[in-house]
Amino acid sequence: MAGLTSEDGLCARVVAKLALPRVVARSAEPRPGFSALRERNFRIFLTGQTISLAGFWMQSVAQSWLVLELSSSPTALGLVNALHTLPVLLFSLYAGSLADRFDKRKVMLILQVALALLTLFMAVLASSGSIRLWHIYLLVLALGFLNTIDVTFRQAILSELAGKDSLANAISMNTMVFNLARIVGPSIAGVVISAVGTIPCFYINAASYLAVAIALLALDKSKMQTTVLSSDAPRQSPTQATLEGLRYIWGRAELIRPLVLMAVLSAFVINFNTIIPIFSRQDLRLDARGLGFLMASLGAGSFCSALLLAAMGRKKPSLTWMYSGALALPLLLLIAGLQSVFPLSCLLFFGIGFSTIAFSNSCNAFLQLKAEDRFRGRVISAFYLVFGGVTPIGSLISGAVTQKWGVRPYMVAAGLIGVCASGLAVAGYLKKEKSRLLIDLGPR
Repeated sequence: MAGLTSEDGLCARVVAKLALPRVVARSAEPRPGFSALRERNFRIFLTGQTISLAGFWMQSVAQSWLVLELSSSPTALGLVNALHTLPVLLFSLYAGSLADRFDKRKVMLILQVALALLTLFMAVLASSGSIRLWHIYLLVLALGFLNTIDVTFRQAILSELAGKDSLANAISMNTMVFNLARIVGPSIAGVVISAVGTIPCFYINAASYLAVAIALLALDKSKMQTTVLSSDAPRQSPTQATLEGLRYIWGRAELIRPLVLMAVLSAFVINFNTIIPIFSRQDLRLDARGLGFLMASLGAGSFCSALLLAAMGRKKPSLTWMYSGALALPLLLLIAGLQSVFPLSCLLFFGIGFSTIAFSNSCNAFLQLKAEDRFRGRVISAFYLVFGGVTPIGSLISGAVTQKWGVRPYMVAAGLIGVCASGLAVAGYLKKEKSRLLIDLGPR
């Protein structure tokens, strides 16, 4: 060994750095795939989620179709989607401060009842034949406000149900059932709308909220790893708590970088509820069943991505998955905008769904695991602020551009913007990884 040169020593350290840890990891650490399912509370909650989300996606398709039947206007559809996500922009950070303060289970029970009643009211209006666009605008805005709080609480409660060691797996499993519902819900909705119209989808969704309520009532509270602040913690107003959370996030570059990239892609690329119905109706000349297939293709790709992430059983999210998904997502949307063949469109939207979840799921898990327990709700709310909160801007832009120039030019332009943003982020990530490796392998 005394005769080794410095170059030989560097090569040896490279081998030790890159090869040995992988061998040890494979022999010493079992693959914890689907580890979150070991917890009874998480299994119960996940079952309720699956039923409720299937109903949500049925209504999402029916609602888009109903708007187009009433107006035949892409701008109107864009406005509906903007109103649904506008509360995320206005209230998501506030919802995060609530999730860090109050009992998540109790608040969620109240939310399920309120969501069910509002959805039932929309169903009754549609059944009577008196529903108008302005009714939909107001009800969608109200539902969006409640959903903003509900989604934040549903994410924040995962660590209490599955534990921090299985949090990344729980997020993947939760995303998996979300996208399983995205496959099942639109497929059923397409058949139901073709057979009997949009109205039954609203009634089904209203009833589906009961599944989450029943699951919450069945949880074993003694086994929940609560993260609510203790009663002797300093009391803050919601505004103070929100500002404290923003200062916490702003002071950590590892949290800011993925949030900025998510904001750009959400504003210009992830506008599927506006893009797909218009693309289906105007360019592919499909009926409601064809729209259901396109939405199901998107959901199938998302489901497969989440299933793969859950089966991999990582305790920590992969940044390679995150940035690869961020780059593939706008590139596939760009390609989709250059063609108008139905089978190819289904394949491309499958890839778009896969890439979306590879990026968003890894980003979500990364942010939650990087956050301190007392700030987790507010970090989650910041994620949903940029994931869904900027969507109203994107929905209005996509609706207006599509109205004037068509949906395919918008898809191409949005894809180009997304590719540029993701390319810069990937280049920065690779530069950082190269610098880290050089530091690790430097002189000793």
